[in-house]
Amino acid sequence: MRFPPAGDGRAQADPANQERAESAKLTEQVKLLVKTEQRLYRSQNELDYQLTRIRALGTFSLATSIADDPGTILDRGVKLIAESFLVDVVAAR
Repeated sequence: MRFPPAGDGRAQADPANQERAESAKLTEQVKLLVKTEQRLYRSQNELDYQLTRIRALGTFSLATSIADDPGTILDRGVKLIAESFLVDVVAAR
């Protein structure tokens, strides 16, 4: 004759299985954390790049606001574009 387990009627879980399940959960959490940190890193780099460009544009605006010569403004504008953007060749034709 068999007697039901004492307590609430649930069978006791194997401790090794519990540890494996907990380890699997932790592994998935670590993977999610790594992916999240990678996205954060990429986002931060993109924001830093955009901020650098905005600062350069602000500097350009201040410098050209006191310039009288259109040639000086054009030279500064070309320099800003060359430094701030990926430009292979700028040719005047």
